[in-house]
Amino acid sequence: MAEEKILKGIREEIDKISIVDSHEHIRRQSDFIADRQNLFTSLRHCLVYPDFISAGTASTDWERNSTEPEEGWKRIKPYIGDVKTTSYFRTLMIAYKDLFDFRYGEITDANWRELSNKISEVYQREDWYEFVFKQKLNIDVAIWDAFWDPGALEVEKKFFIPTLRMDPFLFVRSKKFVPEYLIEKISEKWGVVYETFDEYLGLIDLAFRKIKEQGRVCIKIAVAYCRPLVFEDVTKTKAEKIFYMPEDEIRRADAKKLEDYIMRFIIRKTWFNLP
Repeated sequence: MAEEKILKGIREEIDKISIVDSHEHIRRQSDFIADRQNLFTSLRHCLVYPDFISAGTASTDWERNSTEPEEGWKRIKPYIGDVKTTSYFRTLMIAYKDLFDFRYGEITDANWRELSNKISEVYQREDWYEFVFKQKLNIDVAIWDAFWDPGALEVEKKFFIPTLRMDPFLFVRSKKFVPEYLIEKISEKWGVVYETFDEYLGLIDLAFRKIKEQGRVCIKIAVAYCRPLVFEDVTKTKAEKIFYMPEDEIRRADAKKLEDYIMRFIIRKTWFNLP
């Protein structure tokens, strides 16, 4: 009993400590409200869905942000048994119990609708983020990376400090090799047109000015998912030559050299320009 009392006291003191969450990809609350969340979309917006794909669901089943609950349950029901012991799913079950008062140890035909309806209900609450971030988790602020929305600058500042994903800036001439990172999405959003290499580097300068204006404290680069983390010292002359090469002539080795130069350019900007 004495040991339990001590552990309880330690837990209570820890719970009083506010948290700075250094890494979040959570969507805007307005997006969640608009999409009408349910059990299937809840699984879609966390990293448990690749476990379902490994178990046998079609990857295309998870491409939509919203799905009717009945349809979603029919898709995942045959595979629940295969994913229920994975770490992502077990962690999610803890969250379902804590946030949605889910009373059961497993999701079944008999209880899935109750959970799905509860998820739909709470995500329509305008104070839901306030409840989760402030009351339940005691998060003072979270650093927010909207990788799915390149160049996004607006953020709910009560909960988040935004960061800017810089990956698209590296891959300006790497579309054949890294097609998911399109710098055009950022230049269009910001209304910037570039033609010369110096104008392109000016776009990176603009990114840092916007970062500072928004009170951002960091940038993020996640290129380790798609290329080696060895960045050679490439001259500006060499990088500029590759920048102007015709698309059909660029090899992966060429694109990497330009990426290397831009990465070092960004690092220098980070070192000298961020507060």
